[in-house]
Amino acid sequence: MLERSTLLVVGLLLLLACGITDPKYIDYTEGTDESTAGGTATGTGGTASGTGTAGTAGTATGTPTTPSYAGTAKAFLDKNCAKSGCHVAGATAPDLSTFASAKAGGPRSQVRIDANTMPPGGGLTAADKATFKAWVDAGYPQ
Repeated sequence: MLERSTLLVVGLLLLLACGITDPKYIDYTEGTDESTAGGTATGTGGTASGTGTAGTAGTATGTPTTPSYAGTAKAFLDKNCAKSGCHVAGATAPDLSTFASAKAGGPRSQVRIDANTMPPGGGLTAADKATFKAWVDAGYPQ
């Protein structure tokens, strides 16, 4: 049977091969053969996780997705901003009802969301804020 230290090295190499290099996702706990060790890696818009037996690494599953206007930002904006009487054409600027106008208004909107001044009365969860910020940080992909 292989030494525990050898199994740990093999496990770390498997984690590296899966692209998990952040130490906070690596469990260095030395356990018995019955214990489990593994980790979870989270990316924007997706989650990868894995588990395995002590000394071995789990396999990452899932593919983090790049946020897009059509995939994430539009639903967020329609729900929270581009509503009748708010940020739509002919109402309060900036218009956030189309891709082009939302992209143009994105930087200003991000500042207001971060400052909790939009939407009026707040009400955005941390996940809501992260959804919009991920789209802004990705460069406003359509």
